[in-house]
Amino acid sequence: AEDVKVNFLFLSAALKRTKATLLHAKDGMEAINTAREKKPDIILMDMIMPGISGLQATMEIRKFDPLVPIIAQTGFDSGESRDNLLKAGCNDILQKPVKPRMLLGIISKYID
Repeated sequence: AEDVKVNFLFLSAALKRTKATLLHAKDGMEAINTAREKKPDIILMDMIMPGISGLQATMEIRKFDPLVPIIAQTGFDSGESRDNLLKAGCNDILQKPVKPRMLLGIISKYID
């Protein structure tokens, strides 16, 4: 889930060499609906989006899918924010700006 098109294009380019099929949600509500309908293997969730935030979307997704790995994408860099993200149901945190190597490393922890 990513509302900034250039960020989604960057993520797409970083994952191009993998066999990943990408689904794009432009806001939190779309992320919830996509997770419910498509049942993705992993979710990269931007935390600041219009409408429902990534944090709220994560908590909603956890109500119907407690197992899908959710990776928070955030520019925040404080312990308190990290704790809040993990308590909300995120499995891991990817600091923005995202580096391709870090992205692939985090994904590989959750996907075979």
